[in-house]
Amino acid sequence: MVESVTESMDRLHCLVIGPGMGRCPFVMKAVAAVIRKAPQRNVYMVLDADALFLPAQPEYRNLLQGYDRAILTPNVMEYKRLYENLSHDDDKDDDEEDPFQSVTIVQKGKTDAIRLNGSTVLTCSEEGGLKRAGGIGDVLSGVIGTMVAWHSILREQRNEEELEEIDLQLACWTACCLVKRATKRAFELKR
Repeated sequence: MVESVTESMDRLHCLVIGPGMGRCPFVMKAVAAVIRKAPQRNVYMVLDADALFLPAQPEYRNLLQGYDRAILTPNVMEYKRLYENLSHDDDKDDDEEDPFQSVTIVQKGKTDAIRLNGSTVLTCSEEGGLKRAGGIGDVLSGVIGTMVAWHSILREQRNEEELEEIDLQLACWTACCLVKRATKRAFELKR
């Protein structure tokens, strides 16, 4: 499985990992192997749902360290799990670098916060639907994957230096706004 996914990475702009994945240890190990291969191919990755469980585990803690083409999309509990395990780790050196420092984090909530290097870069306070439907996080990760893929195509077409550092986070912000507007409209039409 790992080989079939990594062989296709040269044709991908973005890989969305997590929705529907489950937490089977065999699958987790295979997904970790795929994630380790992505930096070698410069593939953007969006991690959501069960894929967020991986970097929260001590054996996979440094899986994304230093990879600035990774985007995590945790909800409140997933965000807490990512950082709770770090702060309560007896083996953690106080001077140890945050393994998510280079990673873009889209912290989902009533107001979505797009974070980089521990700081909020952008917030999406767009009003969403009044009822939160299950699976909307999966939809958001797919839309972020699309926006990030477009960002990747733009980087390929233009000189990388022409793109602002914030452009990746802006792609995430755009996805958050789009999904919130869509859920608001869906609620207005269908309740």
